[in-house]
Amino acid sequence: YFRYFNDLGGYPENEPVAYLSRVVVLPQYRLAGISRSLVAIREQHAMHKGVDNVLTDVCDFQINNFINYGYRNLGMLHSEKIKWEVKPEDYFLMYKSLKQPQ
Repeated sequence: YFRYFNDLGGYPENEPVAYLSRVVVLPQYRLAGISRSLVAIREQHAMHKGVDNVLTDVCDFQINNFINYGYRNLGMLHSEKIKWEVKPEDYFLMYKSLKQPQ
């Protein structure tokens, strides 16, 4: 899985990477900042573990949220390279460096 991510480029190859799995908020609780808080908590946990790079895959409708959280869109994931449990036609790989600018 991560070897394929390396093929896409756009993040440091030889550094640890945290994978942020799904972020789901029930419809009645959306637009209250819960998703952003859940992502921030997991980023803090990654930093506490010494990991400065985060990858996640998101549906197309989540891209702008993750861009607002500081992630870069590395492009669409292609199903022929990864064994998927769901259809990935509209999944995109997002990356964020948690390193503090010097």
